[in-house]
Amino acid sequence: MKKINLLLKSFILISFLISTLKTQADPIDDYLLTVEKDFDSAPLAKRYGIVSKYLNLNYLCSLKSRDELDNNQLTSKVGPASLKYKDEKITWVYYNQTNPLALAISLGKRDLVSKFLSVVEDVNDKALVVWGYRQIYTLAHVALDPRYSVVSQNVPLENRLEIIDKLAKKGADFNKIIKWGGYKNPPLAAGDSSSFHLEDVFDPLRARALLHGANPSLRGSCFGGINLKEELNLLSLTISYYIEKEKESASLNPTEEVMAPLKMFMLRRKDFNLDKLLEKIAKGRLKREKLEDKIQVLDSRIDILRSKKTKKSKIKKQLLKMNMYMLKKNVKILNRKLNPHYKYLRDIVFESSPKEVTKTAKE
Repeated sequence: MKKINLLLKSFILISFLISTLKTQADPIDDYLLTVEKDFDSAPLAKRYGIVSKYLNLNYLCSLKSRDELDNNQLTSKVGPASLKYKDEKITWVYYNQTNPLALAISLGKRDLVSKFLSVVEDVNDKALVVWGYRQIYTLAHVALDPRYSVVSQNVPLENRLEIIDKLAKKGADFNKIIKWGGYKNPPLAAGDSSSFHLEDVFDPLRARALLHGANPSLRGSCFGGINLKEELNLLSLTISYYIEKEKESASLNPTEEVMAPLKMFMLRRKDFNLDKLLEKIAKGRLKREKLEDKIQVLDSRIDILRSKKTKKSKIKKQLLKMNMYMLKKNVKILNRKLNPHYKYLRDIVFESSPKEVTKTAKE
């Protein structure tokens, strides 16, 4: 009994430490504050040069504090030479390149993005592209990749979605591919090929992009496009966002392929009480996302403990693994509950007859 109580106390302590874990100040955040000050004080004619400045991302991410920053190293191995296109070829110098606007997008700084975009005439300009995951990224790629590029920070989903809307309003092309380098994937694939498929973040971003003209059938070098009949979580999110944006009278530009299931849903909405169906899906998805967030935190904590060889660290690691096992089990249970709702939605929007839909609902 004493051992059980000891384990329980240890578990509670670990859970508390995880929940109160704080990240250190990010040198990139500090750097962007400096950029913003320079932007605010600069004449209008020089502001575009500030937001599009060539930066060495690897160097910036290697900093432990803002005080270590060396401006010469920050702009080394990047620059105009890396953007001299000749048959879509770019020099090796390009691999480290980013810019303040791309960093602000990736970190979800929506107010700063708005400020920077105010001086950008063409968001699709090749002068603004950066290096992403084994390929060149446009700003649309950056906005759709929750892991761009080596920057890691928890960004509120609402910030990411709002930034996608801002880019769309400025005319961002969510299908543009710069055909050079290793991969040649469209923005919809951003983040997917890096093996960090975070459904709770990645699918909402793709759903939003689909409403702004992203072509689900567009393929890449290692991306086979999206089939909305199979990507049912993505389908439900796209419909939910469509309804939300329609209420706001927002300007949307989905392709015909995306618009077809949206129209079908709206046509059958009254007959099948589809709003209630979407509500059930949303609630289930929210529960799952919270569990997945906890799993991610535990996984990070376990990684830290792996390098420690003490008995105490082994006990902590074991407790965390037990907790993570239970959380994953609950995720599977939630998925089993969500699947029938997803399948019902698919039948509704993809040309099934009312009789077939009713039969599916009863099953």
